[in-house]
Amino acid sequence: VRLGAEVSSILVDETPLPADTVSASALAVQAMGGEASAPVRRRARGVRLASGEELTADVVVANPDLPYVYESLLGGQYEGVEEESKAISEGLDFSCGMIEFCWALKEPMPELAQHNVFLGNDYVESWSRPASVEDLKTRHSFNFYVHRPSFTDPSCAPAGEDNIMVEFPIANARERAEAAKVAADVRGSAVKLPEEQALVDAAREAVFRQFERMGYCKRAADGKMQSMIKGERVVTPSEWEQRYNLKHGAVFGLSHGLSQLACFRPPRQTGVPGLDNQQVEGLHFVGASTRPGNGVPLVLMGVANTFETIIAEQGVGREPSPLPLKPMALDVAGPTVPRLPPPASPEAAAVPVPPAPSSEKPSKEAD
Repeated sequence: VRLGAEVSSILVDETPLPADTVSASALAVQAMGGEASAPVRRRARGVRLASGEELTADVVVANPDLPYVYESLLGGQYEGVEEESKAISEGLDFSCGMIEFCWALKEPMPELAQHNVFLGNDYVESWSRPASVEDLKTRHSFNFYVHRPSFTDPSCAPAGEDNIMVEFPIANARERAEAAKVAADVRGSAVKLPEEQALVDAAREAVFRQFERMGYCKRAADGKMQSMIKGERVVTPSEWEQRYNLKHGAVFGLSHGLSQLACFRPPRQTGVPGLDNQQVEGLHFVGASTRPGNGVPLVLMGVANTFETIIAEQGVGREPSPLPLKPMALDVAGPTVPRLPPPASPEAAAVPVPPAPSSEKPSKEAD
């Protein structure tokens, strides 16, 4: 399943279990005086494509953002899935929205490294996501990220020019709606949601102000950032939402505070009766909104865990061993990339690496 672009549904079969089969969750419901539903076994059996064709499979790995999977791909597939989807979309906290500016510059900007994190001068307020045009116009400075690829690869921009990408976080769509409601309650009159273009324009000006105050635009004749830009591409919050099926336009999926991290992340599997989500055998999730959390390292950890789980469930052996990898040739202009020393022995490496011939010893200069 990739972005839901061609898949319309994940197919789930339900098989009744013997009446005397009672799960820990059902026992917890009964202990609280409730009535547990009849025990069933749920198992993914494949996917239905937008064309109507069905593909059967023993394993389905869902890569789209998890709230989208529950809402659009699992809807109607088993009892209770709509309630689970609503609990995720409305009951959990989501990460920020994002405005991305890609600027082609007439002049170089050597003050920037490859990766640059800017922090607002008011530490507490800077972590409050701007939710309105007024927020963007009145605050002194903001937290945002800037990437300058030409720092390590000059071919990314024409000689004497430059290009940068600015990732500017704002409140997600649900937070912006809630902020407008709060403002309306305070003023005693309706407050319209800000137009997306107005947010984009105000965010752009906020970045300009911050760059100009820091002296990054001194090569422009008038000292203005606007004068340095020869071309622009903007990725708006709604484009993020539509392109990647992100609920509320939250670019990092569900936020990962302590109550939404690791085993508390959906589909929850804490081992606490009555708290966990229903299990669908053969259905696995990867991505920012599932376990263990968002961000590249945690997402890749989740992928590794999912792989190991599938291998164990399917009883698939891990042989043959992977082929040895050769060091990648580096032909990149820019700072020297240090090479890591080889492991003490081939057995100590996750992937076998051929040892260097014993006669080839590094020179003192190389050390």
